[in-house]
Amino acid sequence: MSVRKVILWTHLAVGVGGGLIILSMALSGVILTYEAQINQWALREYRAQPRPGELPLGADGIVARVEDRQPGASVSSVLLKRDSLEPAIVRLGNRRSLYVDRFTGDELGDGNTRTRRFLRAVM
Repeated sequence: MSVRKVILWTHLAVGVGGGLIILSMALSGVILTYEAQINQWALREYRAQPRPGELPLGADGIVARVEDRQPGASVSSVLLKRDSLEPAIVRLGNRRSLYVDRFTGDELGDGNTRTRRFLRAVM
């Protein structure tokens, strides 16, 4: 085999390998750019469906409901988004998070969906 063919095939192999690495970095970057929107879509069933005239609970009301339903659990923080239809994110002392309906105080789950597990793997 000639030197020219060795250089050609080496160049091709290195170029394709580098291209695949760059492509994977670009795709993961695009996915992570839209992480917040993808998470919101993945948790769309967690959005509240309030009755007309029903007002959302405040942070104190949410904490009281969670502590009533989780005996011995201590709430370390509560995240309330501007949109009251979005669930409250309650972080418990044991580093666990719960999504809670802001109108009823019902626990909706921990948000561990396939989509969110995929995003963690991409990260």
